Amino acid sequence: MVLGVVIGLNAPSVPSALGPRVGPPDTLRLAGRVAIPRPPPVVEAPYLERVVERKSPREVAISGFADRYNITETLATTIHDAAVEAGIDPELGFRLVRVESVFDVHAVGRGAVGLCQLMPGTARAIDPEVDTRRELLDPRTNLRLGFTNLRAMIEMFDGDVRLGVIAYNRGEVAVQRALRRGRDPEN
Repeated sequence: MVLGVVIGLNAPSVPSALGPRVGPPDTLRLAGRVAIPRPPPVVEAPYLERVVERKSPREVAISGFADRYNITETLATTIHDAAVEAGIDPELGFRLVRVESVFDVHAVGRGAVGLCQLMPGTARAIDPEVDTRRELLDPRTNLRLGFTNLRAMIEMFDGDVRLGVIAYNRGEVAVQRALRRGRDPEN
């Protein structure tokens, strides 16, 4: 009886004895080769993402901006929509905000405030109802006024985006003066 218990304890169980073998197949094991399982290939297909998630072109663009600039989708949506509403290319809007405030909603610099770094006097000239810095720190208000100002600068220089952006930064008077003198307004 003791011998039966010892054999029973050392014998493999029925499922392990009759189940599938663990490890490489016998042919590879006998040949001295071991099969290394390969992970499934990773397929990056953004076009499939759009189909599966059913994103609109607007949502795809906003997600792309959010990823590229490492910002929230909410902020990216606000910037994108404000740019479209003001009639400027969203790419230009994102680049302006990156340069002016590095996407810091609470940015304050030498008198300029917010995402678009607007001067309070410029903001009042565009919208006389905006009269406090606190109002200028509201992202929607700041973007609306900043992009409206940028659009006006681009139109002032007959659609020349380069001159419009320089005028946004330096002021239209400085750009006009440089052009009258035959100088490059960037310098």
